[in-house]
Amino acid sequence: MTGKEFDVHAKVVINAAGPFCDEVRKMADKNAPQIISPSSGVHVVLPDYYSPDHMGLIVPKTKDGRVIFMLPWLGRTVAGTTDSATNLTMLPEAHEEEIEFILDAISDYLVVKVSSCKPEACTAEDFFIKVLVVQKILIYVCSKLW
Repeated sequence: MTGKEFDVHAKVVINAAGPFCDEVRKMADKNAPQIISPSSGVHVVLPDYYSPDHMGLIVPKTKDGRVIFMLPWLGRTVAGTTDSATNLTMLPEAHEEEIEFILDAISDYLVVKVSSCKPEACTAEDFFIKVLVVQKILIYVCSKLW
């Protein structure tokens, strides 16, 4: 922040920089190999009538191979997908095509169709970046909800 450098002595250092951990590692070792791959997930929050209480839906393979799910959550329905490659950004946000993908993918399983994520149909969106480590360990790092 200030550019001033100083020594810190510790037995253990924890790199908790989430999807930016490779950049932090490269501060200490410019030749450090990249060990993470940023991945995004998008959730949309829909009215409760899209999912009954205590019942969820998971589609393990959509048209493009991703997982899609619908779950009751706090009197609403959360529908979403995860594990899409993404670019790192400080302010992640869901893209319209991601939201439309979710709505299209779940529409095959709904009696009441959702045609678009307008305020009366879609009450919120959540976009997050998580870290896929080489060993496929998932770590959730940030989210945005409006």
